[in-house]
Amino acid sequence: MINAIGERRPCTDITNIHVDYTNKDHLICQKINNKHSMFMELARKEATKSTMQHKHGCVIVSRNKVVSSAHNIVCKDLNKEFSIHAEVNALRKLKKINTSNNNNSNRTYEMYVVRIGNDDLKYSKPCPNCKNAIFTHGISKVYYSLN
Repeated sequence: MINAIGERRPCTDITNIHVDYTNKDHLICQKINNKHSMFMELARKEATKSTMQHKHGCVIVSRNKVVSSAHNIVCKDLNKEFSIHAEVNALRKLKKINTSNNNNSNRTYEMYVVRIGNDDLKYSKPCPNCKNAIFTHGISKVYYSLN
């Protein structure tokens, strides 16, 4: 046993002193993984709303609460069709919410991005344009699905 000064002392009664830190660490890791799993599942549900072939969903979280969610969509402008990625769509919604509520930018945001196909998760790393938008909006962390 180590006392408060850091000296090693013989342990006389080990049953009263034993603390299982591995169990506590495991519970902390499990709680963190449950949080990430919950937000990834919300992003997956958002992706199911997409009508596109590659279905992407995105959830933006602040202080463990969802502040914006979106999926990729097809826009038709005159004779052109183009897609808006889920990340950009969620950032647009976040920007509208922040300007209408006059929120300052002191919040930290995390983004969860999921791509689904045949009810399986697929690789969904944001493209270079989405990375720029994410960086511009100050998203601190991005989590995305893998195969």
